[in-house]
Amino acid sequence: MFDCFQLRPLCPACIVDAHVHSPFHVIHHWNNGFFSRKTLSQLGLVINIGHYGDACPNAATRAPLNVTVVHERGIHSLWRSDLFLASFLEPKTVITRGALRSFHLLMLTTKVTASGFCTFLQRLTDYWNKESSKDRSREFINAFRQFCYLRNLKRHAQRPPSPGTELGAGSLAIYCPACPQPDINMSPGWETVDLALQFLHARYSTRDGNFSLGQKNKNVDHNDLPLSLNAMYFVHVAKYARVMLEMMDDLIVSLLSIAVVAWLTYALDYRGIKSGIVSHICRHDMIEANGTADLFHGERFRCVDYAMVSSHIRYLGLKVFIEIYDVVCKWWVQFHERLATTPWMVEDFPDLVKSWPLIITGIGKYHSPNHIESCRRVRDIHLKPGMGMFDGDNGERVWAILGKIGTSVQEMGPGQREDTLNEHFADWNMLKTVELRKRLLSNGSVTTL
Repeated sequence: MFDCFQLRPLCPACIVDAHVHSPFHVIHHWNNGFFSRKTLSQLGLVINIGHYGDACPNAATRAPLNVTVVHERGIHSLWRSDLFLASFLEPKTVITRGALRSFHLLMLTTKVTASGFCTFLQRLTDYWNKESSKDRSREFINAFRQFCYLRNLKRHAQRPPSPGTELGAGSLAIYCPACPQPDINMSPGWETVDLALQFLHARYSTRDGNFSLGQKNKNVDHNDLPLSLNAMYFVHVAKYARVMLEMMDDLIVSLLSIAVVAWLTYALDYRGIKSGIVSHICRHDMIEANGTADLFHGERFRCVDYAMVSSHIRYLGLKVFIEIYDVVCKWWVQFHERLATTPWMVEDFPDLVKSWPLIITGIGKYHSPNHIESCRRVRDIHLKPGMGMFDGDNGERVWAILGKIGTSVQEMGPGQREDTLNEHFADWNMLKTVELRKRLLSNGSVTTL
């Protein structure tokens, strides 16, 4: 027995008694000249629910139920209380919280996939013969998604929605504590500040596309919805589906030549059914709630419009928006016209067209030299008041880290992909929040926080 610290060799009966509260240790059994691995269940350990490991005196006598346990020390056949069920009607697989938490941190730090983690557990169970233990990657993925969703509900003090209802938009997202949020972190009387100084209370936002975080066109369950729907960083998946369908209709109408048909076929096979995402990011490099949308064959402005409206709708009480985009000179030309003439935009956000504050647009400092001189004179944020050291290209820094998960999320179904991206976005925002606190304390801006 090598998992326990300084435990002397024991007989099978004493080993079982010593591991009532450590049922997932792997036993090394002396077998005529060499050690072989055995599970405690093979030695006769039965895990009783409740009563601190003792059998319930009032329970009817019945044979123990064997289920597969996915644990960070390997895969076992045991039954124990306080385990996460991979199925609910007739559970045959349970997963320890330690395994789920270990994979969660590994996924965020090393970008490992669930199938890779399960292969690791199989090799940990039997190094050279991983087929000796059951492959539970499908069950593990389903359980992990539910585990993350329930933990997000707990962290944000939210109850699971009842059937037919949804969580509030952005209710499970982590917001930037430094960006202005009316009625939360803004000083009294900010509304009366002169417009020339309203940049002090403006919402700075950049948007940038990422074409490595798409979804391949493969045989997946397209009815697989994200568990959080619109409660985290993506737009409302059901409402946004209309945008995707309308753009597909436009492409079908435009199929006027064999060349266009060939291009569409190539795009579906190579770029995928979703070519990437576009996200809105605040000036402090944090991803905005409900500000991410899937892209369909390129960075189409209707996708960007919907993501912007979805993320900005809660801040319409502000006086100034500062919007940075590397192609803002093209995007901004017909922005208000697109909003006013798109039926689903008016339906989803009825008061939006008449409620916009002053919007100042600009091009990030990195992309500005790529524009012609007449464009730079108008859009270069070097020339905009209130910009300071803000470069407007913080999206590049975000994608330099999060873009590494592209090879795995491209292979996922739509719901699993969005849930996975939401977890990475939440972790990114939380790390930024903790770092912001450290910087404020270190430079003397605040004394306690």
